[in-house]
Amino acid sequence: MSRKHLITLILTLLLGISLHGQRNFLNFDYSISHYQIPQVGETVFGLSEKINRCEGNFIGSSYHIAVRRKHFIGIGMGLSKINYQKEWQGTFPESNQFGVATVDGKIVYWSFPVSYSWIQSRGYRSYHHMNQQKLRFGFTFTYTPSFESYTSVSVTTAGGANQTTFLANFKSNEQAFQHSLTVGLCSQLFLIDNHLKMELEPYAGLGSGFFKETGTNINAVSFGLRCRIGISLKLPRITIEKEIDKGNAEEKKKQLLEKQKQIEEQLNKNKNPK
Repeated sequence: MSRKHLITLILTLLLGISLHGQRNFLNFDYSISHYQIPQVGETVFGLSEKINRCEGNFIGSSYHIAVRRKHFIGIGMGLSKINYQKEWQGTFPESNQFGVATVDGKIVYWSFPVSYSWIQSRGYRSYHHMNQQKLRFGFTFTYTPSFESYTSVSVTTAGGANQTTFLANFKSNEQAFQHSLTVGLCSQLFLIDNHLKMELEPYAGLGSGFFKETGTNINAVSFGLRCRIGISLKLPRITIEKEIDKGNAEEKKKQLLEKQKQIEEQLNKNKNPK
């Protein structure tokens, strides 16, 4: 099977699994997160780092496809920005005095969340009833792989810490790949005849660390709030028709009629010889 045929098959399956008449949504997503990551870090000048804070946000979009009456699959992409602060304090060897060095950093990731949602309308009784409900609740499971885009750091020092010497020995050690799995409790409000969806989703989950010393082990805990605004879209109806070359068909028809006429003339000659 060629790549073109495979892509066509996958797109057909994705379109085919959506229920007829069920609304699918193009969403604009924004979320904020707080992370608790292990306090195991690099040593600079014999001083171990301390992570004071780590939080982030995500901005992107996603497309949610209805697979059954209460089940949805979402595929999205966007940018995750992680802001953190690390600190070293103690006696710095270049001055032999107590000092403090603080690093404020940013890691930007390309993120591609894939989600599964189970949504239940309040007082659900039938498919038609669910489509008329304005307020719905459910659970969302989201897996998000992220790939590093760019990073930045700024350093401030005080006391016996020298900024130039510290920067010469400092390594930011950002993780190039990070992934996480979260579980959220979502509340959905539908407006404008269910063409506009507003959604709030507090969530919690686990993921790998953002720094190389923690590796890709699942050891970071996250808490956050996800907001979505969705616009309903209906999938196009796809039909496949075989194109017929009318010019060739007409030509063949004429040839057949001409041949039939010649046969009839020959038969008439045989019946009525001179």
